[in-house]
Amino acid sequence: NIGIVVARCVQVAVVFLVFTFLVVPTVIAMLLGARHRLAIGWALGSIVAGAGAALSYALDLPTGATIVCLFGLVLLLVSAATSLRHHRLART
Repeated sequence: NIGIVVARCVQVAVVFLVFTFLVVPTVIAMLLGARHRLAIGWALGSIVAGAGAALSYALDLPTGATIVCLFGLVLLLVSAATSLRHHRLART
């Protein structure tokens, strides 16, 4: 039974990782409103994936889950910063 549960969890984790790589860098680039969204998406994806892999290695955490969580954290930070920027621009 444990083998089945582990196999199912690995399948789900891979889906989350692939979905994260496909969607999150694009959303972050769109939030930044940059002109070169593709380049920014590729750069962010590479940087965050590398940082997630390094963090995973340093803290002995599962690599896929660490990368997904780091992408989520970066998305939240960029979203909050963008929201604050728009709020300040609306005031003036």
